[in-house]
Amino acid sequence: MLWIPIITSVLLKKGGIAPYLWCVFMFLLLAIASSLRYYCATMLGERMILFMQRDIIAKLINFSPSFFSSRSHGDIFSTLVRDTERIKTTIGISMSIVLRNLLMAIGSMYMMFFISIDLSLSIIGVACITIILLIIIMKFSRKKVNTLYLDEKKLLNIFSDMIKSMMVIQSFNAGKESVKIYNIQSEKTYKNFLKSVLIRACMTCFAIFFLSCGISMVLLLGAHRVSIEGMSQEKLTHFLIYSFTFLGSIRSSSGFVGGISQAIASLKRLRDLMAYELDTPSPLLSLALPSPVLGSIVFRDVSFFYPKKSEKSILKNIDFTVRSGETVALVGLSGAGKTSFFSLLLRFYNPCSGSIEIDGIDLRNVSLKEIRRCIAWVPQNPLVISASVHDNIAIGFPKATREEVQNAAIASQAHEFISCLEEGYDTILGDDAIHLSAGQIQRIAIARAILKDAPILLLDEMSSALDIKNEKKIWEMLRAKRRGRTTIFASHRLSTIQDGDTVFILHDKVIVEKGKHEELLKKSDLYAHYHAVDIS
Repeated sequence: MLWIPIITSVLLKKGGIAPYLWCVFMFLLLAIASSLRYYCATMLGERMILFMQRDIIAKLINFSPSFFSSRSHGDIFSTLVRDTERIKTTIGISMSIVLRNLLMAIGSMYMMFFISIDLSLSIIGVACITIILLIIIMKFSRKKVNTLYLDEKKLLNIFSDMIKSMMVIQSFNAGKESVKIYNIQSEKTYKNFLKSVLIRACMTCFAIFFLSCGISMVLLLGAHRVSIEGMSQEKLTHFLIYSFTFLGSIRSSSGFVGGISQAIASLKRLRDLMAYELDTPSPLLSLALPSPVLGSIVFRDVSFFYPKKSEKSILKNIDFTVRSGETVALVGLSGAGKTSFFSLLLRFYNPCSGSIEIDGIDLRNVSLKEIRRCIAWVPQNPLVISASVHDNIAIGFPKATREEVQNAAIASQAHEFISCLEEGYDTILGDDAIHLSAGQIQRIAIARAILKDAPILLLDEMSSALDIKNEKKIWEMLRAKRRGRTTIFASHRLSTIQDGDTVFILHDKVIVEKGKHEELLKKSDLYAHYHAVDIS
């Protein structure tokens, strides 16, 4: 656009068709350059976000449960999606326009200096004052941006919780109260958003005012030059066009300052996330477990409490030995720490004191991948991933054939209901798995563990959602499968606990009794009480 005054002068002086053709050619170049600028900037933004999200996912997948328990799903989702989206918008749109404006400002400034140095200096002085004011306002706006982000995150968390708890809300007729909570937070977010918009409006107001003052000053000084110093009206006109372009570029860029400020805040949050230190870092001395893994397990004076709950011990001075190939049952009230045993064995957490060994090797000296390779785990509340039934079962053994997956499903009593699904083993689960019952999901989780065929098997309330018929069949199958395999299972049903070679009773953070089922019935009042309650 900077060459328009020159082309106009040529057209007025020389006439003819050649200048018009040059004008058309230059407009064509302008159109092509603008398209390329838009394409390249958008591609750069998308590419950067693609790699950024991949890096974040690769980092998140190794974070311990303590990270996810200390943050809401809405918080993590907001960082992964909304923050990266803001950065993409800034790079793909805002930065593209700011770069264009910068080039136009530099070109205009060069042409202004070519016409008049002192008039150019006066324009640049006004521009510098405007830029300084915008920087000051932008620093002030960062606090508002962070406040708005926190409000948006809270709103997202409330909405996410409402969706997950919709049936509970409806069953208690609590819809009105839930909507009220959402509306209060949305109103607060809206007000903070208006404050953020007001700051942007003030920035635009300051920019227009000071830049307009600059134009007025050029008109005043230029008129003086024309009348007193003999400056031609053509030069003054050209200078005014260039100064309009120069100041207009600055004013246009000021409208993106707020968005850039938000992107900077988003980038900081992403950097903080990427800088998060793992609770269970890779060992400095990485040892390999024996091959094959025999499966002997030892807890040596282990104490544990969950992060941020140091005042509440979960396990205290636990000494616990499981021989290779032994089947051990854990008994205790809810909250006694049975699940914590499994979390420590899988090294989701490190013990706060003491040590845990597999085949005589301290787990803190073994990589997480090596530990989890030799353990198959059925959690208390299993989940399915957004994938086919086949892939859900084969998650621990991706190279499994369809026949191997089906055999595992048959063993876990899951094959029958899977065959009734519309696409059988190719049925996609995940968000679409709401038609699966808790018992069906639990059987898929059991099939995963069977297919993995690991030397150590952990079963955490494995049959809590199973009916008696399927539970009996699955336990009969496991009796055969666990031969030569170290098995630890937790259960409230003492009828299944009788299968344990040794029974450990957890009570008040410690192991208070251990022995065989028949022995404990005779010598342990606590175990006898559990048994009586179970029978009744």
